[in-house]
Amino acid sequence: STDGGSTWVVLSDSLRGDETGIGIVCQNWDCETRDLRVDPFDRNVLYLRKNSFFFSSTDGGKQWHRVGPTGELRTIALDPSTPGTVYFGTVDGAFKSLDRGSTWHQVFSGTINSISISPRDSQTLYAVGARSVLRSGDGSQTWDERSVGILTAGVEAVVSITVHPEDPQIAYVGVSVDRETLTPSIYRTEDGGRSWEAMGLNGHIIRTLA
Repeated sequence: STDGGSTWVVLSDSLRGDETGIGIVCQNWDCETRDLRVDPFDRNVLYLRKNSFFFSSTDGGKQWHRVGPTGELRTIALDPSTPGTVYFGTVDGAFKSLDRGSTWHQVFSGTINSISISPRDSQTLYAVGARSVLRSGDGSQTWDERSVGILTAGVEAVVSITVHPEDPQIAYVGVSVDRETLTPSIYRTEDGGRSWEAMGLNGHIIRTLA
């Protein structure tokens, strides 16, 4: 939409068949578009996650091509201060690209469900895996475990994370919990993940945070 949502144009037709060279084969829920990101430096550059593949477009979604790693995919994150830098999260780890996904290298081994980059300091990243919260202060070269205080009884998995837009020391984590225990589903840190405070919303699965 270019008029605030009053009218819409379909952008996914080029993802539906072999004539585009993409040739997606749909299998149950794998056909769903799970993530869509707009490049902060060029609004015509888009990234999406669909059917176990990442795709990008450079013409506002008219045409798409594959980028990034394949496999069981979980998330996309765009560096807000460095053009072309993209992070991909998969069950096999976190991957980083410096050229919009044309090439990439692995920066962490292990399931990554969500990645959040500090808008204030893009060298500071948070990531969450199945049972972990991770923080990097050097642009993903090294990672520290920051899960103390979150993996309490009733927490089944760490699902989502977002970092405060002004303060990279503040972040929020969403988890999947055992509904019968009414365990808190959102946690907050003010010290870069060294400690976490339960924020309530008990007994839910928090898929995304903003």
